[in-house]
Amino acid sequence: MSEVEWLAATDPTPMLEFLKGKSSDRKLRLFAVACCRRVMHLMEDERSQRTIEVSERYADNLCSKAEVMKASRRAKQAWELLDRQTNGAFKHPGSRWAMRATATLHVRLMPMHIVRFVANAFGEISAAEFLQEAAKTSNEAYQVAIGYRHYGPAFDAAAAGEKQTLSHSARCIFGNPFRPVTLEPSWLTSTVLTLAEGIYAERAFDRVPILADALQDAGCENPDVLDHCRSETVHTRGCWALDLLLGKS
Repeated sequence: MSEVEWLAATDPTPMLEFLKGKSSDRKLRLFAVACCRRVMHLMEDERSQRTIEVSERYADNLCSKAEVMKASRRAKQAWELLDRQTNGAFKHPGSRWAMRATATLHVRLMPMHIVRFVANAFGEISAAEFLQEAAKTSNEAYQVAIGYRHYGPAFDAAAAGEKQTLSHSARCIFGNPFRPVTLEPSWLTSTVLTLAEGIYAERAFDRVPILADALQDAGCENPDVLDHCRSETVHTRGCWALDLLLGKS
């Protein structure tokens, strides 16, 4: 993968392939967590939601390996139980894919699988909406729609759109591996550090543009750092700019 391809990628899968052996387990885990947070609202069991929280804490060494493995097992049990009880027909469209994603959040990460599950969750939501609209038209249209539930354009477009969003998340977390930024100690004023630490601890990512202003006041003129902090990207834990300032890898 070239730098141009990295910056233009609309599917994080080849990006993750490229990162093999080049990124920390923490970064990969936080990317997987960011993917799962996208569908957290679809999870029909608290055990699935808890696994996301525990996995994020584990990434920063705030809980044990045993705790994250226990949470992951429970998330898998929740998904398998609902799958058996409902024969795959979960209450909300996309739920089965969302819960399956958290069941994959274990120590030996599989973020590429999680990307597919999360994208499929959005695809299934869109396909279900298509079904509802088709059912209003005629029975024939409804029957046609059934065949499109998993492979039709509504599903495919939504899944592709979500992969594009997750590509932005990958760039937020991993930055540009072809052009890493070097930290200037002069940037680390008390204001910058207080802001960065607060944003990270409180997940207050709406303050990242304020951090850019503080960095500029501290003498930072690096366009990669300032532009990223001021971009409309949905920032998350693991954001490369925050990690740079906080000394995380």
